[in-house]
Amino acid sequence: MEKKHKGLLVTVDGPIVEVEVGGYKDIQRLIGCDCFDVMPWLFDDHPTCYVDDEGKLNGSKPNRAIYDGDRLVDIAFGNMLFLGLDVSTGESKDITDIESERVRSRFGGGAEGAGSGARAYNEIMFGRLAVNAKEGLRGRGKL
Repeated sequence: MEKKHKGLLVTVDGPIVEVEVGGYKDIQRLIGCDCFDVMPWLFDDHPTCYVDDEGKLNGSKPNRAIYDGDRLVDIAFGNMLFLGLDVSTGESKDITDIESERVRSRFGGGAEGAGSGARAYNEIMFGRLAVNAKEGLRGRGKL
């Protein structure tokens, strides 16, 4: 029997909920996909973020905008799942209280809170973000 780990699920509809994850089948079920990917750079793997590998292509709804300062660097599509990581083994573990607070603080409200992915997506689609080939996407307001 697989050990269950505590994690956080950041849903497209807004709430951040505590979940138990036993293995990759649970990850697939919670994210809502067959193929998932890891965004290790988001919190330097503390915690690890799992997302739908094809979320930008398969019709998943935009979830959260991800910024580096004022610069939009990505939009996560579909649910986001956060688990702890045992760096010595590479295995998942319970998300810690500190890691949970990082996720809740960053994605619970503000510029990266609920609805931010849809807002950023609409800004890109309707031209309110400046697009520059050298700098990528920048700015969040009017040009």
